[in-house]
Amino acid sequence: MDFFVIGAQKSGTTSLFEVLRSVEEVRLPRGKELPILLDENLSDAEIRSIFTQELGAGSPDVRRGTISPQYLTSPLAAQRIKSLYPDARLVVILRDPLERAISHYKMSSRRGIEQRDFATAVAAELRAREQGLDVAVETAYVSGGCYGEHLRRYLDPDSAKKREILVLRTDDLSSQPEATYRTLLAFLDLEDAELGADPSVRANVDRQDGLAMRALRRLRKMPSYKALVRHVPPTLKHRVAFQIEQRSARPAAAEAADSIVLPPSLHTEVLALFAQDARRIQALTGATPPWLVDGESQSLTNR
Repeated sequence: MDFFVIGAQKSGTTSLFEVLRSVEEVRLPRGKELPILLDENLSDAEIRSIFTQELGAGSPDVRRGTISPQYLTSPLAAQRIKSLYPDARLVVILRDPLERAISHYKMSSRRGIEQRDFATAVAAELRAREQGLDVAVETAYVSGGCYGEHLRRYLDPDSAKKREILVLRTDDLSSQPEATYRTLLAFLDLEDAELGADPSVRANVDRQDGLAMRALRRLRKMPSYKALVRHVPPTLKHRVAFQIEQRSARPAAAEAADSIVLPPSLHTEVLALFAQDARRIQALTGATPPWLVDGESQSLTNR
C-alpha cells in the first residue's frame, strides 16, 4: 500500500474519493471504503491478501491506497498501518471541528442514532471525557474533531523515521479544488497525472430512506446473525455495510441547521478544548489549523 487517507469523518473524503478514482495512476477499492484494518478477526496475512485482491500488485507507476475516515480515531488501525505499512504515506483532511461536530450530529440524528439535542449531547460527551469514559464513535461529536489526539498514534515525534503526512483542509477542497488536488498528487509523486473528474463538484452521499437501517437492526437481533456474518467474505461484508450506512439516512429528527447552537459557557468550553488540540496538531505536523488564531480557537460556527 502506498497511501492511506485516514480521515477525518464528515470532512470531504467522499468527494476526494470521487476525484482520486478518476486518476489513471491511482488504485482505490470499489465503493470508497474498505476498512478491513478495523476487523480484529483478520490476520496480517489476510489483510495483505485482501488489499492485493482489491488493488492488484504494487507497481512503480501506480499508487495503491484506501480512503477510510474511520481509521483516524482507531488505535487498531494506527497500529496496523505502523506495523504492516511503515512506508505508506498518510493523508488527512481537517475541517473546522465545530462545523464537523454539527455535521456529525445531524447525520446521527437522521439515522435515528441520536435523539438528544446538540447541546445535551455535547455536554454529556464532555463529562464522559472528563471521567475517562469511552465515547461511542457514532456520537463522538467533539472527540471526533480532536484530530491531534488521534494523530499522535500515527506520528511518533520521537521516532527516528518520520512518517510522511499531508494535511489538507476541507475549505480548500471547496475554495481551491484544482490546486488542492494538484498538491495531493504531488505528495503521491504523481505530478504529471491528470484528473479525470471535475474537482469542483462536491459529492453528496445523504439519503432519505431509513428502511435499510431498520432492516439491518432487525437482522442483527436474529440468533443466526453472527453465524451468518462469519461466512461472508471480508471485502463483501465491509462493502455492503458501507452501502447500507450511506443509504440509511432519514429526515426529520435532526434539528434545523439554524437551531444547532451551544449555550455560551458550553461553546467556550468546546472552543478551549479545540484550541488545545489545534496546538497539538501544529506540534505534530507543522501545519497551523485555520481555526487557531493567536493560540485560541476562533471557530464562528455557533450562530
